[in-house]
Amino acid sequence: MTKLYQILSERKKQLVYFPLLFYWLLLFVATTLPSKALPSLGVSDKIEHFFAYMVLAFLVLLTFHFQEKIESFHIYPVLSTIAIVSIYGLLDELHQNLIPGRDPEVYDWVANFLGAVVGVIILNYLFLKPLKEKNKRDRIKEK
Repeated sequence: MTKLYQILSERKKQLVYFPLLFYWLLLFVATTLPSKALPSLGVSDKIEHFFAYMVLAFLVLLTFHFQEKIESFHIYPVLSTIAIVSIYGLLDELHQNLIPGRDPEVYDWVANFLGAVVGVIILNYLFLKPLKEKNKRDRIKEK
């Protein structure tokens, strides 16, 4: 896992920033199209919202973790990610009021929010937190 972290850190533009930009644009386009223009995945739209925003949160958290320009995002990546992804999910629901065949729904936003929280938990506690602890232990051993 340390090797993966090192690769992501060294190639963050290609492996972290660009995937976030591409995915966010794809998500925006998908939610801007009338609902009849999109293929059905055969699952509840709440499940679609949940997973779409889980992936978005995953990518945003990675970006906040690796970026160094905005200190508060780097210091508080989990809270920043949940706040930004949740606010975007709310704005996206409100935006759907302008799209023919789409309506904003509170439960869609709840699914967006829950997806963001689960995405953050998965990435932070299964990947980022263990790596931070390992790096801290390695630095202590070096001293």
